[in-house]
Amino acid sequence: MIVDGKHLKSVWLEGNTVRMINQSLLPHRFEIFESHDHQRTTRAVLNYVVRGAGAVAAAAAYAVAQAVIEAPEKEFDAYVETAISELLGITTSYMVVHAVERVALKVKKAGSVEKAKLAARKEAEAVADEDANACARIGELGAELVGDGYRVFTHGSSGWLASTDWGTSLSPVYTAKRQGKNVFVWVGEGRPALYGARLVAWELKEEAIPFSLVTDTSTGYFMARGDIDVVIVGCERITRSGDVVARIGTYEKAVLAKAHKIPFYVAAPLAAVDWEAAGPKAIEAEERGEEEILWIQGRDEVNALHNVTTAPDGTHARNPVFDVTPAKYVSGIITEKGILKPDKLKNHLPGADT
Repeated sequence: MIVDGKHLKSVWLEGNTVRMINQSLLPHRFEIFESHDHQRTTRAVLNYVVRGAGAVAAAAAYAVAQAVIEAPEKEFDAYVETAISELLGITTSYMVVHAVERVALKVKKAGSVEKAKLAARKEAEAVADEDANACARIGELGAELVGDGYRVFTHGSSGWLASTDWGTSLSPVYTAKRQGKNVFVWVGEGRPALYGARLVAWELKEEAIPFSLVTDTSTGYFMARGDIDVVIVGCERITRSGDVVARIGTYEKAVLAKAHKIPFYVAAPLAAVDWEAAGPKAIEAEERGEEEILWIQGRDEVNALHNVTTAPDGTHARNPVFDVTPAKYVSGIITEKGILKPDKLKNHLPGADT
């Protein structure tokens, strides 16, 4: 990510300290959050200092490594197991759970405490590096879908901040720009957390890519006018049958895109594929608290931040986080291995002959 002219990752490890861009403060203030122990890193995940499947997976992997490095030798196993349980207790994200289990398995097989410390750090770095490399490759392949002068619509927030580096849905846009193409981005605001308005808009501004922020309910309007050439979104998880779990509102964008004959692509590393889940009903719905809907944060004319409510006292709300887009609405899935039709994902099942 380019910030003030400098390239930064969203999360990285320096020594035993995890550093990350504090997404909870954006776009009003830019700050690097520093965590010197696994408990602080775990709280950062819980409090959305870091967000996005790839970025949180890297942060969680680093948190396990920190716990292993911190653990006293006499209570090593119990200390590490507690740290892992805490992480798994605050998230159900498929990529995050997989990242934590990867590091935990390397620690279990290490054979000694000292070897475990080295193995944990190495595996955590591998989780982050693989995510960054996959997202860079997604950008290279996905840029083929972005022609010069294209107007790209994106929903949710799966840009640079949501991954260790490059991002997923916006990686093709960033790569296309570096190839000299003129690209414009329509950014859905992303209610209720306003990730589009807060995070995607901030990224695109830093990258000097022209964009317009639009309400979530205006997508059909712009599609009907012929103002959108392609839709590219990220996701939380993909079933082996090609159904996509993504930020709430993605499903309706896919239906609208199909109705207007606009290509609808999902950008994600193969690490996001849950090979044990098949069909749109295989994923359990997740809901968060109603506070995200009933309250909103913004700054006033003197740059002071305020939380304000937008509904009458006593109002209750439902807050589903993700929806499931059936594979039939997906034109293709942009992965590090190629742009795949949903029904071809099975060819990349770990161990499959591709």
